[in-house]
Amino acid sequence: MMNDLFYVFLVVGIGMSVARFLFRRMRAKNQYHSYLTLEEYQQRHPHLVEQGAAKCFECQGSSIDTVPLGRTFSQSNNIHICRHCGIKLYRSESAD
Repeated sequence: MMNDLFYVFLVVGIGMSVARFLFRRMRAKNQYHSYLTLEEYQQRHPHLVEQGAAKCFECQGSSIDTVPLGRTFSQSNNIHICRHCGIKLYRSESAD
């Protein structure tokens, strides 16, 4: 009886862990796609992007940090953040 109960809890625990992992992954993917791409950022703020280099729309700072947000099998997802005010500006993907 105790042995059967152990396996039930084990299966339920593994199932909950898998569900939590998939939920977090889905939420991170949705969050990533909520940010503008560089092209969309340039369309919205044409005066702040010159020759592929962007400035912050909030403080006009030109020091932009690239922060890896996650990886897939073939690419890395990045968020670009202003180093002066911390505003998340846009997203990009880079091949591995």
